Amino acid sequence: MSSANHQEAGPLSPVMHELSRITGAVESERAERDRATIEALRKEVTELRATVAQLRASRPPAARPPRPVPSGTFIPEGFSQELPQARSHADA
Repeated sequence: MSSANHQEAGPLSPVMHELSRITGAVESERAERDRATIEALRKEVTELRATVAQLRASRPPAARPPRPVPSGTFIPEGFSQELPQARSHADA
């Protein structure tokens, strides 16, 4: 006799059978809860996607943000000489 057959025919076989049955029932209950959770999450994702699509369709596209301009690009040559110079506190 192999050791597996010996264990099945031993005094613990009813206990092992019951443990296996309970474990299987718990696993199937857990699997059912997991499937229900996954289905609920899929439904929620579908609803969120529909909401986002509706919001995108109902709003005009946002204006592009202004691009940064390097300093001095639009300042004419000699312009800084025309500006009044700040006086130091020593002159005051």
